Amino acid sequence: MNILILTIGTRGDVQPFLALSLALQARGHSVTLAAPPDARAFVESRGVAYRALGTDMAELLSRSGIAGNVGPVHLLRFLSLRRRYAAELFRKAGRDVLDLLPGADLVVYKTPLLIAGLLADSMGIPGIEAGFVPLLPTRRNTGILFSGRNLGAPANWILSSLVSAGVRSGTKRRLKELRRGNPGLVPHARRRKDAPLLYAFSPVVYERPSDWGGNVHLTGYWFLPPDPKWKPPGDLSAFLDSGDKPVYFGFGSMPNRSPERVMAMIREVLARLGARGIVNRGWAGLAEGEDGLPDLFFVDDVPHEWLFPRVSVAVHHGGAGTTAAALRAGIPSVIVPHLGDQPMWGRILHELGASARSIPADKLNVNRLERALREALEDGRMGGSSRDLARFLSAEDGVGNAVRVIEECALGAIP
Repeated sequence: MNILILTIGTRGDVQPFLALSLALQARGHSVTLAAPPDARAFVESRGVAYRALGTDMAELLSRSGIAGNVGPVHLLRFLSLRRRYAAELFRKAGRDVLDLLPGADLVVYKTPLLIAGLLADSMGIPGIEAGFVPLLPTRRNTGILFSGRNLGAPANWILSSLVSAGVRSGTKRRLKELRRGNPGLVPHARRRKDAPLLYAFSPVVYERPSDWGGNVHLTGYWFLPPDPKWKPPGDLSAFLDSGDKPVYFGFGSMPNRSPERVMAMIREVLARLGARGIVNRGWAGLAEGEDGLPDLFFVDDVPHEWLFPRVSVAVHHGGAGTTAAALRAGIPSVIVPHLGDQPMWGRILHELGASARSIPADKLNVNRLERALREALEDGRMGGSSRDLARFLSAEDGVGNAVRVIEECALGAIP
């Protein structure tokens, strides 16, 4: 079976789909992973066929003006960027999808690419939506607004529906634009309500709402197997072996308006704690500075599955992928959410006992970070909860569950 997998976004939006691609290839399927241009080397390094889709997210995030801001207002502002910076991104992605679909027997697409499902339907190609964040309306919580709190069934439904509508907005407009230049498309393609939807997170972490249909599958996380060709740098291994487990600091693809201020906080907090640290430079632009410290090590691209079991605590932004990696490693987190779903994952991990209370990025300071890290390092219950969750997750086969649904869909066993 020729399977086309489509995703847009940052590294965290590509890596789980790469894990799925490898599993499908192992089952004998021919797989093409279409992703942003900067993902090409990453995808091809694991032996998966690559096609370019859309544009990079770095410019969108840097131009958005939301770096370091969180909460409902900033989330809605981010969604509104579709009218400004994101409009061309999705317009180009739609054109790319139209070129990529012919020849596919089945397509799996990330939720923002809903146009792919519509176009696939118009061509008679089965389509499966997939995502890493719960975006379906529910009466159980508010969705990613207000950190996924329970404000009562009516409010929960309205607010979670608002986010769902925001994510799906613009799809009809993009389809109409494509249809003008491609009159052969079915003029009013519409996704069936019972079409399969894969959510690549664990029901142990996010309990399945009772008002979701049977077509929604919480598969568990899609973890990428270790790259057999990757070896840790010698100086990193030497640093890790030279003392106590360090604290990890990394904010992934989140840009930062004042990386110097963040680095000053990290240095001060480590000095107060008498701890060592590893800093992932990431898109935040965190840098060594001129007064290098022997107990501080900087990295660029080290697999979380290798590094996290070797650190004591992970201070991170709360992206779905990094959150999953910390849970799998059985280490506590200190989450500094910047936008979107990150405050929700921070609240959930705190309630599960695997994280200190989140510190919104725009409220981060030395005293708050020190208190949170002391709690994570010294509260034995937090360490125990983190290890318990890791044992649960180790028993899950998220990628295998997703492959089963995909193959059953292709055979017609699932609508």
